Amino acid sequence: MPDSNTDLHPCDSVDINLRPVDEVVRRAIVLVTLARRGAIESSVSGESNDVDLYAVETDRFELYSWARRELATQLSEGELHVLRNEAGSLSPEMLGHCSAALIAAETLCWSFGLIDELAEPSFPSPAKVERMFGWAPEPWADIDSMQMLQEMRDELLIAQERERRELWSWRATLRAEGATSPDELRAIIRETAKEADDASLLTMLDGDFSYFSEPVSNLSKDRFAELGGISLAQVTSLNWVCGFDDSWDSIPLFPG
Repeated sequence: MPDSNTDLHPCDSVDINLRPVDEVVRRAIVLVTLARRGAIESSVSGESNDVDLYAVETDRFELYSWARRELATQLSEGELHVLRNEAGSLSPEMLGHCSAALIAAETLCWSFGLIDELAEPSFPSPAKVERMFGWAPEPWADIDSMQMLQEMRDELLIAQERERRELWSWRATLRAEGATSPDELRAIIRETAKEADDASLLTMLDGDFSYFSEPVSNLSKDRFAELGGISLAQVTSLNWVCGFDDSWDSIPLFPG
């Protein structure tokens, strides 16, 4: 975790061992599958009265049945539970899981070059979602017969991006009103932002990180929370790509 005495140089303090590309690709397929389940739910909960519930539930059941067969060794029990629930029955927590999966999918797809770039923490654009949905197999594709043509990006580039997302996540945990000394906290933020700017990781604006041309300190409560959720999904995804834990469900936020 950054502090006022931290030099921002990727790879200096953590041992990176990139996962094999086929493992990353399969995890990305799982995440896109969960995002598809979220899209099915959105089609049921929308305002349109013309939804064919039988057809939608058929799509949901096929997605679940296919994923259980093709992705059995990659899916966690919690992920299977989301896919198993009938269309129209997902809780807000489950829907949030599907949204987080879409963010993580974008991050992993960037790591092997399917997505060209990661912008400041935000939900994937419609064009990126279309790109991922068009790429990932769906019922009833045989995943084992697929040729994994992707290659992982350069390790240093991934390390730099991981460092950038870690900084965003760190910043999103801080609020001046929660500090013992707000002035001291602002000084730490300013110094860290300057170091990140000097390292070409982030841009500094008015003594803070610049987030879509606005200092983070100016964000509303909702936008600040959104920044936190998205950057958390991104940094933990890249931590997994960098080999910091064996399990997707136990990825450390700030690896030692």
